Order: sequence, then structure tokens, then C-alpha cells
Amino acid sequence: DFADEPGTDPGVPTHAQQLVYAMYTSGSTGTPKGVANTHRNVVHLAADRYWRRGNHERVLMHSPYAFDASTFEIWTPLLTGGRVVVAPAGRLGGTELAAVIAEQSVTGMFVSAGLFRVLAEERPECFAG
Repeated sequence: DFADEPGTDPGVPTHAQQLVYAMYTSGSTGTPKGVANTHRNVVHLAADRYWRRGNHERVLMHSPYAFDASTFEIWTPLLTGGRVVVAPAGRLGGTELAAVIAEQSVTGMFVSAGLFRVLAEERPECFAG
């Protein structure tokens, strides 16, 4: 509940090199490694000119927020004037995910190679438009 919170800038200073979150790699090299990400890292990713070409105005957020892909899914649209399209909770199959993409006019998303293959084979029409 934010009713008691002020509607103004809280005045909390941040610095570009300040840690914003830490994540762990998948361990594909044998051992997971901790990676520190700063405010500058997030802004650098999200503010890249590439995302401003009109293909990332409505970005689907379906990754767990603890997964690094969520940084793209949340901050890219928010920092470039777009919209975050939040997928329904729970496990989504190809049909359900394709429906969300179409119904919400998603223009950008992050999918793993495996999920892309499933969508391309089972619901290729979700990539139209």
C-alpha cells in the first residue's frame, strides 16, 4: 500500500557505480559465478539506441525477476518510453504465450533458443507483426 508514501522524489542519492543487484551465472563453465551490476550497467543496456527502432515499444515480461533477462524486459521499455507487458502468472505453454503476444501487441521479448524453437514450430503466427 503506497497511500502513505509521498508523491515526490524521495531524495535518495544514487551513484552510477553503486551496486543495484547481484546475480549468478548459470555455471556453464563448471561453477556459477557472482556478477555485480551497477546502475550504470542497467542504464547502458536499457538506453542503447538499438531499442529505440520501434521494435521494443511493448516488451513482454515473462522471465523470473531474478533472471538477468528481466533487466531487459523491465528497464528497456521503462527507460525508453515503452510499456512493460506483464505475462500472466504461472507456467505458460506455447499456445498461452502466443495468445499474450498477439492480444497485447508485444513488439519485443527475450526468449531462450529452446522457447523460440517451440514458438516457431507450434505457433509461428505469434511472430507476425
